[in-house]
Amino acid sequence: MGKVCIIASLVVGFVVISIICLSVGLIYRNKKAKVDTPSTEIIWSFHLENDSDLKLKGNLDVIDINILKTENYSVGAYNANVNSIEHEFPTAKLTGWTHTYQEPLMIQKFVVESNEVNFLKVEPISGFTVFNNQDTGDFVTIWHDEDFHHYSPKGQLLSKGPFPFANGDHSINPNDLEIPTKISNPEPEVDSTTTELDSDLDATYMIKDPEVDSATELDSDLDATYMIKDPEVDSATELDSDLDATYMIKETEQETFVNILPQMNLTEEDLVFDLSAITLATEETPYKIIQGNDELNIKKHKVDDVFKKYSCSVTNERKFKPHIRHFLSNFELDCENVSELELYVGEYDEPLCIRLKDQTGFKTYVHRGNNKWESINVQELNTNILDEHYLLLRDDITMIDFSKKSGNYKFGKYKVYVTEPSSSLPESDPSSSDTNLYPGFKAYIHTIYNDTDSSVDFTSVKVHRFKYGSDSLTGFMRHFLIRKLFVYFWEPEPTKPIYIRMFVHLGFLNYFGYPHYNLQTNTSMFTYYLTLANFEVNNVLAINLSRHDSYDFEGGISSYQTRNQLTVKRQEDYPLKPFRRCVHTLTVDGVNKPFSILKFINEPNLSVDQTKVSSLEAYYHNKHLTKPLLVILNGSVRQKFYKLENDSYVSMNNLIVDLKNTLKHLVYHNYKYLKIDVSKMTNYHYTGESTTSSFPDADIMVSVDEVQLSEFFKFTHSLRLNGIQSKFRLIALDGADITFDDPELTSVDSYFLTKDKPNPLIVVLRGAVDVAYVYKRKRYLREQINTSKPLDVLRRLAHQNFDSLYLKLDQTSSYYDKQQDGFSVTVSNGDTSHQGYTHYVHTFETPNESHKKYNNVIFLNAKNYFHLKIEESHYVKANVYIDNNNFPSIVSLIDDKETACHFIFQNNVYKKAKDDNVNTKLSSGVKQPDT
Repeated sequence: MGKVCIIASLVVGFVVISIICLSVGLIYRNKKAKVDTPSTEIIWSFHLENDSDLKLKGNLDVIDINILKTENYSVGAYNANVNSIEHEFPTAKLTGWTHTYQEPLMIQKFVVESNEVNFLKVEPISGFTVFNNQDTGDFVTIWHDEDFHHYSPKGQLLSKGPFPFANGDHSINPNDLEIPTKISNPEPEVDSTTTELDSDLDATYMIKDPEVDSATELDSDLDATYMIKDPEVDSATELDSDLDATYMIKETEQETFVNILPQMNLTEEDLVFDLSAITLATEETPYKIIQGNDELNIKKHKVDDVFKKYSCSVTNERKFKPHIRHFLSNFELDCENVSELELYVGEYDEPLCIRLKDQTGFKTYVHRGNNKWESINVQELNTNILDEHYLLLRDDITMIDFSKKSGNYKFGKYKVYVTEPSSSLPESDPSSSDTNLYPGFKAYIHTIYNDTDSSVDFTSVKVHRFKYGSDSLTGFMRHFLIRKLFVYFWEPEPTKPIYIRMFVHLGFLNYFGYPHYNLQTNTSMFTYYLTLANFEVNNVLAINLSRHDSYDFEGGISSYQTRNQLTVKRQEDYPLKPFRRCVHTLTVDGVNKPFSILKFINEPNLSVDQTKVSSLEAYYHNKHLTKPLLVILNGSVRQKFYKLENDSYVSMNNLIVDLKNTLKHLVYHNYKYLKIDVSKMTNYHYTGESTTSSFPDADIMVSVDEVQLSEFFKFTHSLRLNGIQSKFRLIALDGADITFDDPELTSVDSYFLTKDKPNPLIVVLRGAVDVAYVYKRKRYLREQINTSKPLDVLRRLAHQNFDSLYLKLDQTSSYYDKQQDGFSVTVSNGDTSHQGYTHYVHTFETPNESHKKYNNVIFLNAKNYFHLKIEESHYVKANVYIDNNNFPSIVSLIDDKETACHFIFQNNVYKKAKDDNVNTKLSSGVKQPDT
């Protein structure tokens, strides 16, 4: 029984422990999944040479690395530190991260998906680097086979040595960056006394010591012709055992070589040129070869990225007969009395062309291989001629001519067929699903075939040069085998290929530009790169009419900065108020360039042809700055006009009369802006123009209605369409210098004292809220008045502006206010001796001013006014006599000299009267009957 209990206890314990372990394992696995699983993985499998100390599980010679890891990690015995790196070159900024391992990696090869890269030499390296270039995408840099190699994340080789984006600039390389590289082993000490030439060394030169034993002889197998002249040679100097060279050159300010010739039966006229020796010259170091009494000066020149030229001349400028030595064999060229020799070589310093100068000019010989040379007749030697014969010399290269749009062409032994992409490409073609046709672009496919005597076979080959006709295109890497190319042109510009897509081994290379191209690897940005190249090559851009400052070629909506911007120059109140002019130009290095318009941002219905324009002009009303009323494209020959109509743009053949009237026409029809002229008293055109026969809407007029208000004249300006009053806004208000906002109006009223007065006393803008402007001190001021009863204000303004004197004859107390009206009238009781009349004295008081002269006096009695004709004088008071009918029948104006001007009311008007008539009437005590 006890044993059973013990066994049961053990079983229960085992179950509990298992449950706990399982729970912990699940928790750990979940936690690990959350922490270690990156959002994106690219696995590189490194196959190692020796894994005895790795302590790996499973396949012991392979480690799988996610190159996108940015934190430290371990694989077996390999612990890797991941650190960020940043470096800035003149043309690009690099960022990325290094994977540095504590144990050296001995890599035989690596595999990424279907790509397999084998290393020729297994060496210990400390890791690799993942770079992110902002312009060209991600790539991986790893050291192997004596140099840095740069691969795409999928394992495709991009470049060797310089970075992929270096574009031929060898200074843009990783040599000076602190990144994982080869781990050097300590070198054993070398006994200088045992130094000797490797038995396999096929050298033709040995260092010449100034103290050479007379018994020293050339080895019988050594077919050398030169020895280096160097007076100070270290006795410990030795040739590296692996060196497969024929020269050892000490870097000095000038290299000098002594030519030691075998028995060649040479005459004094003969001069030997060893092509292998000549090509040792560099562009930086002067180079001299001594042969007998002659000194040969060698200068190296770079023709282009492929060809180099070596110029050879004799110091004593003598004429010579050249003997050419190449690959240990001699040959003569049929030429004498030569003064200069030029040697042109190809990519690997292989001799291509020799030019000899004699008294008749240059004679040219081209290399046909195996030291066979052929004379050709050319006046000038250029890269096109060099290309032609270089292809005949080599059978492993060809050229691509992007100017070909159909049919086929041949360079060297390769024939290239040109076709256009088709939607029904054969599925066996690995590029069939990747033609990448872009709207607005025309594509052509160049496919390379090996053209032999018996057949034409599909093949891959290195491309020596890419051309468009006779023009060379640069920026391409040369060491890839290419089988097919997609060539993209912007359709209106079929002479400039701006996107080249090459099919190479298991992948594509994508180049953008013209005539120099840049390799790009970030596929997600290809559309942007294509647009950018089209802008930089063809000046094709998007216009943003809502922008009033400089913006980029995508219309100011791009998230990337570009070198060249569209410049927008603003002019306010041009060609008249209230318009703004914006001129869009493309400025490149301070110079305006013609450009083509691809599209207009937010204006899908506005399309223009793709001809070049020098500038674009956009005209806006300053209250509507997002959409111009008028767009003018200035071409080299003519202008094109586009007007705003129903919120879209339509083409128009010509301006309406001129630019000013076109804008007034457009702003009226789009926003109902018109011009009001308060000085006009009859109907007029909404533009304010008097001649309207050239306008398509000559019948649209501003109506002017006249109403007399007491002694004043009121004119109402309004817009009537089909007999119905319409609302409008003001583009301008002539006849009154008034500053206003942008109100919507129903009419504009103007009030004049007389029709011949130039300035209205009051201008009222009538709309949702009436706004009045009064004329004071020769300017208009906004003032709150009762616009429905403006008579009192008008009379005050007439007094202030035109020295009009208004006398209220029925007033028996003082009137007018000095502050508001600018003067006042004091009413006092006068002489009471006149029976039948009540006498009041109206005294005029003008503060801070001497007596004013008045030539316009109006008598007011209740609602009646009486306009008088009087001589101008300094009137200071008026005697007003009110008769028994309570009517002011006699009025006398008194000036500052006590001279009186009398008026007696007769026949409903005030007539001038003499002193006797006034005295007689006053003394009679009764009102005289009207006569």
